[in-house]
Amino acid sequence: MTASGESAAQAARADLAEIFNAGLARVRGRDAVRAWFAAHPPPPSPVHLVAVGKAASAMAAGAFDALERRIEHALVITKHGHLDDDVARRPGVRCIESDHPVPGAASLKAGAALLDCVASWARNGNRFLFLLSGGASSLVEAPADGLTAAGLERLTRALLENGLDIARMNTVRRAVSRIKGGRLAPHLNGCPALNLLISDVPGDDPGVIGSGLLTPVRETFSAADYPPQVAAALQGVRAVPPPDAAAFAGIETHIIARL
Repeated sequence: MTASGESAAQAARADLAEIFNAGLARVRGRDAVRAWFAAHPPPPSPVHLVAVGKAASAMAAGAFDALERRIEHALVITKHGHLDDDVARRPGVRCIESDHPVPGAASLKAGAALLDCVASWARNGNRFLFLLSGGASSLVEAPADGLTAAGLERLTRALLENGLDIARMNTVRRAVSRIKGGRLAPHLNGCPALNLLISDVPGDDPGVIGSGLLTPVRETFSAADYPPQVAAALQGVRAVPPPDAAAFAGIETHIIARL
């Protein structure tokens, strides 16, 4: 097989794997969330729902099954074509279809919407429910200073083209994000949050799933440790420091399903 033929075959296998995993996540997402709450009855207080990932719509549907009218507001961010009509039609639910596997302008708009919603909901001890699944790393972003939408796309393509594993890719993504690697946590202003995850990564590390929006990750990052193409895409970008540990005091995280 020629190099171009092998590359095409690899791309086809990757596409088939994504289709399979996405379908599996959509089936399991609703059931997994519903089963979690059946086994762990929540308090009767209202919650503000944030679902991000390729299975976000299905997971949100499971939350509505379990919590019914206790969901006061909801934001659902998923991949183009992955939004379920029954979720989109619900009153009080804001739905955004975004870019995957390479983040684009829609990813930045989704990131801005996420920060806006959290800022407006994070007061008076309001409770949050986060539902995160694979694909969240690309679907939502608030980039570091010096990183534009075009620069983020260039960086992501460099990471993908150099064949880096998901852990190394997400180390970079976290370092140049204002929300990943737990950097979203301070925006909750101390409000309690239940963080339910569907894992699509080896080892089920919450800091890798969706690049860990609410998971503290202590790591050392240097662009010099990456291929030249990646390092070049990071020129002029200022890494975002990790948040203080106190920001995670009210966050409870559980992996509820695995692909």
